[in-house]
Amino acid sequence: MHPIDPTDPLNLPPLEGFKWVELEKRDSDHPQFFPPAKPETIEAAKEWCARELGFPLPDFYVEALKQSNGYPFWGGKFLLYPEPGHPGFLEWESVVRQNRRFRTRRRPWRIASHFFVFGRFWKENYLAYDTRKGSIHLFSPLFALEDASTALVSFPDPGSFIERIVPRPRREGDPVHKLAMSLDPEIERRLLAERRPQARFDPTSLPVLQAAMADPIDDWPPIPASPEAIEEAIAEAPRRLNGYPLPLFYRDLLPYYNGFRLANGFIYCIQDKRSPVEWIRTGTKRPRYYHTCFLFSWNDNLHELDHADYGRGSLSMDKRGVNPEFFCFGGGVEDEWVEYWIYDPRTATFHMFYNDDDLSSIAGASISSPDFETFIRDMHDAMQLPVPEEEGAEKE
Repeated sequence: MHPIDPTDPLNLPPLEGFKWVELEKRDSDHPQFFPPAKPETIEAAKEWCARELGFPLPDFYVEALKQSNGYPFWGGKFLLYPEPGHPGFLEWESVVRQNRRFRTRRRPWRIASHFFVFGRFWKENYLAYDTRKGSIHLFSPLFALEDASTALVSFPDPGSFIERIVPRPRREGDPVHKLAMSLDPEIERRLLAERRPQARFDPTSLPVLQAAMADPIDDWPPIPASPEAIEEAIAEAPRRLNGYPLPLFYRDLLPYYNGFRLANGFIYCIQDKRSPVEWIRTGTKRPRYYHTCFLFSWNDNLHELDHADYGRGSLSMDKRGVNPEFFCFGGGVEDEWVEYWIYDPRTATFHMFYNDDDLSSIAGASISSPDFETFIRDMHDAMQLPVPEEEGAEKE
């Protein structure tokens, strides 16, 4: 745990007469989406928390709901409780969805059962309340979540968090802005210091993959790659992947499936001259699809990407380059949006980028996961995927 102390940049004096700042004065961006929660919504949230999580809904979160269902603050927000009429794209910001997301992982990536995930701060970092100790912790989803030891920063109680983070206007150089700017390099530093082994595909994850698969279609049945095709892909990889080898997890997957359709995207395939599927055998585009589903073609596309001319990138990217080590193993296309599913061999972690995200480092990802199975779960978190069995006692 990282307590607040005199050397901490967030050791700010308490606010006199502190009270919740009204949303209208704090955030004019889509205020219609974040009105106060209705009384019946708050009651539903209390019932859900007791039933699904096994503890009462924390009082400070109840107060946040009364102010705004999805209370925003600089760099983050309180997760909302679902209400009828909420736009579909807000589902990811649901306290129900995020608590389920972190509770259905395998250990050590599964969050402890006495933690309540209630908010987000600075990109993909999540705020959790320890219902046993009353403290609040900021976590990255890329680390073990079994206790508070991996927290990026901690607060002794909700009041300390609210006083220091929520109500203050932000400007460059103030303590909370400095904290936010320090998180990306700190996460990368910790990941590199861990020296994680290269990711492998664990066959025990097959039920999760199979549950997330779309219904099989005639022109792409879920079939293995031939041993010869796998060896050819391993040999071809350095030439097509900026000198880097074919990642081990993808090699491990090919004897089970040479790519496949998921409910929310694709795992890309390699050409296999022995495949019974004509387009995989000949290396051509799938019938009725305007984009390729071949692994190396997608990596060519990724590393030739000019953000200044692609999608909405010209508004935000300023020709930032793509990390040459990034390995694109899957994704999808919908209208002007492209998803790149990326493996980063430096940190052995998995990420989803949109075409207008910053692809120069993992800090630019829209979703980040510590391993392959967790990534598949995160990309399909609205589905009822198999939940791993408990593996020993939780840490205190």
